[in-house]
Amino acid sequence: MVFNNKKIILVFLIVSITFNIIVISYVLQKYTPAELYSKFFKPEVDEEYKPAVLPGIYTKNIMPLSFDKNVEKIEDFDTWKEQVLQKFREVNQVPLLDEIKVNPVKKIESFEKNNLLITKYTMKAFDGDTIMFYEILPNNNSSSYPAVLFIPGTGNQGAKDFLDLPGEFSEFYYERGIALDVAKENFAVFVIENRGWGERSMDAGSECDVDDYLPYCSGFLLRAHLTNIGLNLTGLQIVDTLQLVKHIQTLGYIDSNNIAVVGLSHGGGLSLSVSVINPDIKSTVVVNTIVTANKTWPLAIKDLKTLEYFDFPDLAATMSPRLMYLSWGLKDTKSLLFEANTLSAANHIKKAYQLFDAEDNLTIVIHNYGHQYDVPSVIEFLNKTLKS
Repeated sequence: MVFNNKKIILVFLIVSITFNIIVISYVLQKYTPAELYSKFFKPEVDEEYKPAVLPGIYTKNIMPLSFDKNVEKIEDFDTWKEQVLQKFREVNQVPLLDEIKVNPVKKIESFEKNNLLITKYTMKAFDGDTIMFYEILPNNNSSSYPAVLFIPGTGNQGAKDFLDLPGEFSEFYYERGIALDVAKENFAVFVIENRGWGERSMDAGSECDVDDYLPYCSGFLLRAHLTNIGLNLTGLQIVDTLQLVKHIQTLGYIDSNNIAVVGLSHGGGLSLSVSVINPDIKSTVVVNTIVTANKTWPLAIKDLKTLEYFDFPDLAATMSPRLMYLSWGLKDTKSLLFEANTLSAANHIKKAYQLFDAEDNLTIVIHNYGHQYDVPSVIEFLNKTLKS
């Protein structure tokens, strides 16, 4: 009888272990380690989020260039827009578009992935640094492609995240190979590597030893050091990207009238910044990025250096009536979730489009994801705006 009980226990253990292995295998296929950590160990986002509010004594005289303070009718718009863009370039140390020159590119390597031809290039930046980017082309020898330029968000994941290439920070990927998905739609796709992250990260010495901070530390550290010596990392990233756009426009196999820039998070801020400066960009995708700073100060204050003069949605409003896609996620961080739930920034930007009776040119998507792309709606927008 003892022997039979042992057999029963043994069979039970084998069945239990087998079941657990199957479940764990399924979960690991469905979620990355970073997603599992976020799902089970990070606190849930508080849907009753109440933003911090600065005392009015500090804010009563800021943002003199806001849309609401300067634009009552369509005749006010162009003068206001010019003032905003001039201040934006000044604060971020961005030269006029005509002053940004195109330099020759150097081919580093080519390879195929998912029936797409991927080529890595470098190009000398205006200040002597090295711009690095990838080009992804469908293998159909088209004579003229509409082009999509992706700008990475914060983190050492960098361009490899867009290409689903293995790297040191693969477990933290959140751009999810979207460049490949878009290239399959018969677009020429380009992915720039931002200064400070990915393959352009700096030698951080012993400053980035904290594991949780490791994927993001390099760029933040570079920003701090550059600020200390009077330089602006975001401005440098904007100029790099503008230089790459100019290069793309010179390529004979690119339809230079149909170019889009796309970014998520910090990449979305750069996407918007590049578009407001370069009017040749036909459509712009800004994902999980824009916040109303006077309602969500902590997030906006990290990257926006112009809050003394205007808010982030004011900058986006200068895009009216051009083609633009904006999105926010219902499972994102607190301040971005606030925007998804209230449409505070979206409604502010929409007022500028209503001024031109151009609401159809503004696409607003609220998706059920976290800090990531809603890929189908992005592809739908790109097909609609670049192939019409």
